[in-house]
Amino acid sequence: LTVAEGLAKGVALVLHSAIPGQEEKNADFVARHDAGVKVPRGGRVADAVFDCLNNLARLHQLRERSGACGRPRAAFAVAHAAFTETAAR
Repeated sequence: LTVAEGLAKGVALVLHSAIPGQEEKNADFVARHDAGVKVPRGGRVADAVFDCLNNLARLHQLRERSGACGRPRAAFAVAHAAFTETAAR
């Protein structure tokens, strides 16, 4: 599951071991927008998941923020723009 897919579906994300570069930026975006939890290096993913599952209000908040950040029709919009541009030529 990619960050974009998770946001498009409005799921709470638990991110760990982001690869330096784009993945790190995606993880920072998710954390900054409170759409998920970024587990620090050396942190335990199980603890982050457990915390979310034991605080349903927090889980609901993460899901809401994730959905607000998501763009579920982004691929359609890009394809439509490409088709429109090509058809205009």
